[in-house]
Amino acid sequence: MFKRPMAVALLAVTTALFAAPAQAAPVDPQGLVVVETKFYSDATYTVQVGYKLLDQCSGDVETWGVSTVYKTQTRTSCTPH
Repeated sequence: MFKRPMAVALLAVTTALFAAPAQAAPVDPQGLVVVETKFYSDATYTVQVGYKLLDQCSGDVETWGVSTVYKTQTRTSCTPH
């Protein structure tokens, strides 16, 4: 009696859990990325107080200022040479 609705509900949940994101970013086959993080003084994100660059492509790391919970971060795949 409840088998069919239960099966439909299970299928819907499974599909939602394993569906691919709509806008997947290109991925470097080696998984290497450049991560740029900017830290801000407060939740208005107007005064930058710190910066961190982690470049897994070249191995470079650059930091200055202070780290806070108010941050923005961008990740970019390494470009092939």
